[in-house]
Amino acid sequence: MLAVLLAALAVLSAVSLVTYRRPPEGLTAWETPNACGPVGAALAYGLVWTFGLAASFGLPLVAAAWAWNRVRDRDPLPLALMSVMGALLAFEISSLFGLGGLDRWTWAGGWGLAGSMALRAALGNIGSWVVAGALLFVTALAASEMGFHWIARLAHGLVIDPARGVAGG
Repeated sequence: MLAVLLAALAVLSAVSLVTYRRPPEGLTAWETPNACGPVGAALAYGLVWTFGLAASFGLPLVAAAWAWNRVRDRDPLPLALMSVMGALLAFEISSLFGLGGLDRWTWAGGWGLAGSMALRAALGNIGSWVVAGALLFVTALAASEMGFHWIARLAHGLVIDPARGVAGG
């Protein structure tokens, strides 16, 4: 039963996010059009307000992974560690986006904005970038040791392969 509920949450949140529209002034979040109705509109608004649109898609991914874990009746501890590590990476990246002044609604979210403000208040402009970058690097290293081996392939596909194409072309 838990797997079915988690799968339903994954689909509901994914569809809500894909059809998300930011409410114009004077309208509440549940009054905006959404494929999942007022509940989907409010869910998407809450996720985007908190995490930013980009990181909000982590919820459907995590819910789907947990549904699959429950269907297969696997040990939940490794997935719990990966979920926490993924959330930490998303928070650190969102904080860097906040430091860079990227749009709150799309990239940083409320948590990235708050993280960047706390870093700036404690460490200043340069120190906040140094510490946030170091934390992200250490977290990525720890995550890669815990089964996030796809990070290297992702970085290779996003950075190295295009750079080789530009250099060779």
